[in-house]
Amino acid sequence: MERWTPIVALALALIGCVKDREFPDKVRPPAPVVIAPGVLKVNELLAAGSQNIDEFGVASDWFEIYNPSNAPLLLEAGKWFVTDAGPSNTTKFELPAVTIPGRGFLLIWCNGMNVVGTRINTNFSLSSAGEHLLIFYRSGAQEIIVDDHIFGPQTVDAASEGRYLDGEDNWILFTSPTPGESNQ
Repeated sequence: MERWTPIVALALALIGCVKDREFPDKVRPPAPVVIAPGVLKVNELLAAGSQNIDEFGVASDWFEIYNPSNAPLLLEAGKWFVTDAGPSNTTKFELPAVTIPGRGFLLIWCNGMNVVGTRINTNFSLSSAGEHLLIFYRSGAQEIIVDDHIFGPQTVDAASEGRYLDGEDNWILFTSPTPGESNQ
């Protein structure tokens, strides 16, 4: 039995080395995205005097959602909603399945058309008198307000209201709106 002791010890040492080794060809699932407040941000909006033309050829209200993460985020259909009615009507408009790239933007037209075609067109328009815009996540019994912004009256001077810098807490007016792009 004594002659097997060094062989058993060597075998155990080798098993320990193999057990701790990383295999480069091993596929690991992506880390799950935790849906929590701040995972997406209302980043910029224009509720009066838009000069931006939607896919129907109409100058329409709009807002953009910003993904502050470096990783893309897949919005699953039936789980993500936007509303201009605040928390009283959280499922007013269901977002389609769409991926927002890391540090990227999703432009949403608020023209009352209720169409998801080449662009997303909500079933509501933004009020130039101001209102409560909200991004909402729902999965079963889980309901999370992901982000919201209460904006006041906007004048018809084509100035948008947005975060400076993207995703930050500081809201300012932009004389040159940047729908779907970084706030300048």
